[in-house]
Amino acid sequence: MAEQLEALLLYLKESRGFDFTAYKRATLMRRVQVRMHTVGMRSFADYLDYLQVDSNEFTRLFNTILINVTRFFRHPRCGSR
Repeated sequence: MAEQLEALLLYLKESRGFDFTAYKRATLMRRVQVRMHTVGMRSFADYLDYLQVDSNEFTRLFNTILINVTRFFRHPRCGSR
């Protein structure tokens, strides 16, 4: 399973330019599995095949993996000027 995940991550790096090597593998695995479950894929290899034919899935996967965090409005001093 780990080899299939690494193959998927390599594909994302080579095809889309996203390098997830600094991400924790357990976190990546969970988030990719969320997308796999949603689209009915049972293995990382099957999901990789699915990514290669459904270009919209990249956006959905990246939205699942990448967490958009904004700290500007969470910092008490921001906006108090």
